[in-house]
Amino acid sequence: MPEPHPALPHHLHRLDAYRVARAVLADVVRLSDVWPHAFASLADQARRAASSALLNLAEGACQPLGSAAKRRHYNIAYASCGELCAALDAAEILRLSPAAEVQPAQGEARGEAARLAALLGGLRRPRLR
Repeated sequence: MPEPHPALPHHLHRLDAYRVARAVLADVVRLSDVWPHAFASLADQARRAASSALLNLAEGACQPLGSAAKRRHYNIAYASCGELCAALDAAEILRLSPAAEVQPAQGEARGEAARLAALLGGLRRPRLR
C-alpha cells in the first residue's frame, strides 16, 4: 500500500483511525476485485463505503476542535463503517469467492473495520470542558 501523500496535514499521518481506514480500503479493493461481474454493484458499494470512511475521517480531522462540522464528518465515517461491514457480510453470504481465498482477507477487513468503528466512536464523543 502506498504511503500517505506528504502534502496531507501532518496530523493525519499520526491518526491511528486514518491509518486503519487506509488499510481497510486497500483490503476491500483487493477483496472485491475477485467478485463476479454480476455483483459489481455490491463491489462498488463496498468500495464507496470504505472510501467514504477514509475521506470523511480526513475531512473531520481537519475541522476545528469541538465543531459541528468535525462531529458531522466523524458520524458519516462511522456510519460508512457500518455500511461496509454489511456489504462484507452480504458478500460472504452470497459466496462471491471461494471461501479458502476470501475468508482470510474478509476477516482482516472486518477486523480493521471494527477497529476503525471503535476508534471513530471514541473520536465522536464530545469532550468535557
